[in-house]
Amino acid sequence: MMRIRNFLALVALLVGAAILLAPAGARADYEVVISETGFATQSFLGLTSGGAINTRGPITIGQYSITVTTSDSAPGINPFFGGALISQNTFNVTTARAPTADLVVQVFDTTFANSLGAPLFVKNSLSSTAISRGTVTTFGYVNTIGNATPGVTLTGPNIGGMAQSSAQLSPGAGPTFTLGNVATVHGLGANGTDNFTVTTLAAVPEPASGVMVLTALPLLGLGYWWRRRQVRPQAIA
Repeated sequence: MMRIRNFLALVALLVGAAILLAPAGARADYEVVISETGFATQSFLGLTSGGAINTRGPITIGQYSITVTTSDSAPGINPFFGGALISQNTFNVTTARAPTADLVVQVFDTTFANSLGAPLFVKNSLSSTAISRGTVTTFGYVNTIGNATPGVTLTGPNIGGMAQSSAQLSPGAGPTFTLGNVATVHGLGANGTDNFTVTTLAAVPEPASGVMVLTALPLLGLGYWWRRRQVRPQAIA
């Protein structure tokens, strides 16, 4: 009987240790929020961080249909980039009729470990696969949207365009900080299509090569884009 009790106690201990040591996985503090004025905001919770790729959609909000693919390195850094990284890809943003308001996509994670130092060098990059008309504007931020990089814009028609901005931003004094970005689609019109990627990187000191960020921008959604090649794309106005 004593041996059985000891065995059960050992099993309970091992199970408890496995739970404590298991990866965080899906978390409510890593979120994608999609909004259009006049319609209910939609949030995708329970995304998996640490480098996993998450895809949601297509969904409809107002006049828009949208698929989002997102990934981040929280709570640590991305070894390839040498910094905290959050990426947001929005594929196949389409409209059947003219929108009544802009589409806003916000991606953020509140649990990046505050171990890089201060201030953070934050670089935000916008890359276009196809913007049929109107504009896409984006900025990256730390903790609050007021603590942000300058906004960058690509104007359609645009295929293969790229823009970026950077800033020294404070992560605050807490053990963690929030890293995020906001993208706004404006003037897409009826039967429009936008495909773009936003990547936000925070590092100290400045990354040795900014080219690394630029060349890697389309990679997160490359597989999705390749699968969609069998679908005939809309003509760019």
